[in-house]
Amino acid sequence: MRTPQPVVASGAQRSAAPKRWATWVLVAAAGALPLVVSPATADAYFLPKLVAARLVVITLLVIFGLAAIHGRLRMRRTLLDIPLALVVLSALVSTVFAINRNLAFFGSYGRYEGFLTILLYALLFWVAAQSLEDVHAATLVLRALLAAAFIVSMLSLLQAAFASLVGPGPTETGFAFAGVWRGYGTFGNPNALGAFLAMLLPIAAWEVLSARSLSGRWLAANVLIVLALGLVITFSRSAWIGAGIGVVMVLFVKAPPRLRWATLAAPLVLLLVIAGASRAAPPATSPNVVQAAGARLNTLGSPLETSSGQVRLHLWVDSLPLVASRPIVGYGPDTFGLVYPRFQTGNWAPGAIIDRPHTELLGVAATQGLVGLAAYAALLLAIAATFWKRRRDLFSVALFGGVVAYLIYTMLNFSYLPAALPFWIFLAAAITIWHPGEWVEVRLPKRLGSRIVAIAFVTGTAITALPLVIAPYKADVAYRAGLNAIASGQRDEARADVEQARTLAPWQSTYAVAAGTLALNLNSVGQAAPDADWATARMDFDAAAHLGSLTPATYRYLAMAEAALGRRAQAIAAARMAVQLNRFDPANQAELNLLLSS
Repeated sequence: MRTPQPVVASGAQRSAAPKRWATWVLVAAAGALPLVVSPATADAYFLPKLVAARLVVITLLVIFGLAAIHGRLRMRRTLLDIPLALVVLSALVSTVFAINRNLAFFGSYGRYEGFLTILLYALLFWVAAQSLEDVHAATLVLRALLAAAFIVSMLSLLQAAFASLVGPGPTETGFAFAGVWRGYGTFGNPNALGAFLAMLLPIAAWEVLSARSLSGRWLAANVLIVLALGLVITFSRSAWIGAGIGVVMVLFVKAPPRLRWATLAAPLVLLLVIAGASRAAPPATSPNVVQAAGARLNTLGSPLETSSGQVRLHLWVDSLPLVASRPIVGYGPDTFGLVYPRFQTGNWAPGAIIDRPHTELLGVAATQGLVGLAAYAALLLAIAATFWKRRRDLFSVALFGGVVAYLIYTMLNFSYLPAALPFWIFLAAAITIWHPGEWVEVRLPKRLGSRIVAIAFVTGTAITALPLVIAPYKADVAYRAGLNAIASGQRDEARADVEQARTLAPWQSTYAVAAGTLALNLNSVGQAAPDADWATARMDFDAAAHLGSLTPATYRYLAMAEAALGRRAQAIAAARMAVQLNRFDPANQAELNLLLSS
């Protein structure tokens, strides 16, 4: 009797198994990342998404490593690989020569736009591109993003509605306009949500236009309307402009040739009608949100007359000499807030820390110099070149419209992490549809050494979850517990929680500032208690300063601690830094004058 031979799968079948796992991980990430929030952390929106994205990248890299060990790895190149590598390299060089390397590497608390996050964006795009086998897989990812956008839009609409029931909002802030609260859903910021929805509206429009059944068209129309309403309630004009241009691109290609130019004129006519109607006195019974939306739209005709428009103009003008002061490699990623006050010519945002120039081009130029700006331009050209051959395909145009909508938003604002993470997944799906490329089998040599290296890669990559995912998350949970303890008057418990946060994430200046504040036992008006531990406070605030704290009060309290310990020269230096970061705050100038006169 013969022994049956085992059935061996073909190379294509062996390659498909890990690819399917990677695809489904990516689909799940596309649907979940925009919705991730954590009430357990002090930063409930940005940090949870950051660590979740890191976990996604680590998981996909482990899958690819395991596939390589078993001889099942396939890879493909895209036109974006080299430009994206240049962007990362530029950020690395800027980090090495940064004004504060810790801040440039990790990014500031609540922003996290340091080198580590720039590398994350590049890796997220790369692993997403490697995970998408074909157009079908890319479409699944896009529809997962649409589903997430639908959910977050519904949440945002409910959020704004319930907030308005409690009471009207301020006239114009980051979270309200004309007395109406702006929706931000699970994104933590209305502008971030606006960028995300603007990116996906052209795809939602394509779904409506390409639906093959009446039920499918109704479903797609429902998604489109909800996303549009969610975008409106963000009151983000830059997102409105981007979304409008993206949708018009889709309509232009879909329209018959004789009507295409009419698709360009129709939105302009619609804007004029809405703007004209909004100038008329609305009836007392019209909803506040309608009045607010009309008023916001009306500001597009004269954007520089609004307070936010004037602030942007001042920031752009002030940023030009900043860029010129260090033009080659810039000051380092996420360091704008440390440098800009030197060039600030007016108190444009009283009480706020200005850490972005509100346009991505100036932001890149300031933090990564002309080298970074050239790499960024090369990336944009590569995106356009990849799309160009498919410019007559409606689906491809919708994808390009989404990319353009997001980029237009960043040109008038800046990159927000909650919107940037889905963008790189979206871009990977777009590239897959525009230019699938050729897959190449990657076969490791059968030598033992090669296997050991591959196993070490998988193990090392998995272990990075400890410092990159678990540690920062647990640190912010501890920090949140510390803040709660402070609010309830439990000073000892708060100190223990904050110290735990510092141990888990020693690079975060915010945690060091909290420790210094506890050492001084500050009261409600910021005065130190009689039992203040000045020596401990000095060490904590000094640590925060070296980590790159952007808060002027950090340096003012450091000056007070230095003075209390008899270190006058160090106290004056710290007070000068506080004034440099915000010379418009009388408290900073008063502390410096006190030290100089003593």
